[in-house]
Amino acid sequence: MENKNTALVKSNTALTRVSNQIATTNRLLEVADPFLIPYRKGDKWGFCDRDKRIVIECVYDEVKVFSDGLAAVNHDKAWGFVNVQGKLVIEMNFSHVYSFSEGLALVTKLDEFSYGFIDTRGLEKVPFIYSRGESFRQGLAKVVRLRRYKSVHGEYQDYRCGYVDKKGNEVVDCQYENIHPFINEVAIIENNDRYYEEITYGLIGKNGEKLTNGFKYENLGSFREGFAKVYRKGYNGFIDKNGIELGASFSFVNDFSEGFAYVSKYNEGISSLGGFINTKGEDSIPFKYENQNTEFSEGLAAVQLNGKWGFIDKKGNTVVDFIYDSAQKFREGYSFVELSEKCGFINKKGNVVIPFLYDKSDENIYPPGHSSFHNGLAIVSKENMYGIIDVDNNCKVEFNFIRIGFFSKSLIFLMKNKGYYCLTNNIDWQVNSNLYTFEIRYSSGNRFPVKRNEKTGFVNELGKEIIPCKYDKISSYYNWWNSSYEGLAFIWNINKSECYYFDKNGVEYFDVRVNPSLD
Repeated sequence: MENKNTALVKSNTALTRVSNQIATTNRLLEVADPFLIPYRKGDKWGFCDRDKRIVIECVYDEVKVFSDGLAAVNHDKAWGFVNVQGKLVIEMNFSHVYSFSEGLALVTKLDEFSYGFIDTRGLEKVPFIYSRGESFRQGLAKVVRLRRYKSVHGEYQDYRCGYVDKKGNEVVDCQYENIHPFINEVAIIENNDRYYEEITYGLIGKNGEKLTNGFKYENLGSFREGFAKVYRKGYNGFIDKNGIELGASFSFVNDFSEGFAYVSKYNEGISSLGGFINTKGEDSIPFKYENQNTEFSEGLAAVQLNGKWGFIDKKGNTVVDFIYDSAQKFREGYSFVELSEKCGFINKKGNVVIPFLYDKSDENIYPPGHSSFHNGLAIVSKENMYGIIDVDNNCKVEFNFIRIGFFSKSLIFLMKNKGYYCLTNNIDWQVNSNLYTFEIRYSSGNRFPVKRNEKTGFVNELGKEIIPCKYDKISSYYNWWNSSYEGLAFIWNINKSECYYFDKNGVEYFDVRVNPSLD
């Protein structure tokens, strides 16, 4: 049986453990961002909750959204940071600030022009020696330095890019004209030779190591299945992510798809017939085809032989006979093919499943290639007018439009008169009667910006206008319903000199008593 002293020690130990857990929880709660929304009252800013209850008084000239538990606030042209209780935790010592990202914020000190990074305590973590910079992403931040140099023609200056880590180390020296973002631990670097008016490209690794011998390529594409298309004098081919060139040079190369790339070889200095290579650079399918651009899709590739198109498998076997005048790659089990100036659809066995009733034209289809099936629908044309059919050739949208395109999986725009669009969807196929004068092809959070009578608003996936078209300008495309801050957009009403935030339900966060003229 334990004595009283032993029990007391155990009790105190347990209390200490609970106390530590509570302290840890409190620290986490301080860092967590409660949903505080920038709120404007007159010409001053503060923060409110979802119900527009003021949490941090409107006393600032400008504010930014919370990030990492802190929000940037401005007073008299000086920036600092407050926490969610409204306490100024980083003094107003900065002339320019970015929001915190991964625990660090890019800032410029008052009366200075160089950028550096501070942590959430306001301590300098990356020195103030940079002319520009970007926020941290995956432990690295792009920075730009001013470089001054001399030549026989005089003294010059330019800007050079690099990357820093969170300890302030330049893991990639500021020596490049431009650096593309790192993707899978490699980045493309650029050099602009103004004398010869040409841009050349190279490749570096995540620690700044050069994977190519300087800027040796005149073109360097994006990586696909581990390889990127490259071109330099004397070589047209591929490199892998270690900068190693893959095999021979070709007259034409297409990206890898499903483990193969379509390429054409030189024949006595003239671009010749095409075939396929594998990821080892080996010839896999004979070089006998006449087309320039194709790839494997759903196990088959469209190729041209003796002026006609058919399909082959990955062993080079003919699967669909060479009888067509043109052919698109397979999508969802169907291919859009042309025969005697009319188009229809075939399946992977070569059987005609939708008869040859349609025109070849796809000039007014968006995105390009939507004559193929996407989510069970295809845009096709008759006599220069466009409609939509399903896989059973049922007409879902009549052929009354001069242009059709997909905003998303379900939202569709229709142009009946040049410059004016209406909207429908593939759920209930109801057509929104509103006419929009500006087509915007991006979205965020299933909200789609549209423009009507020179004003911007938003529609949902069904084409219903959920936020009226009454705004002059919605600033910065980067923050459409920013998922990191649960759906806020910052807007300008230029004619009324008004700016404020609103959420994805159209709730506006400003004091309507101060601005009663707003619709």
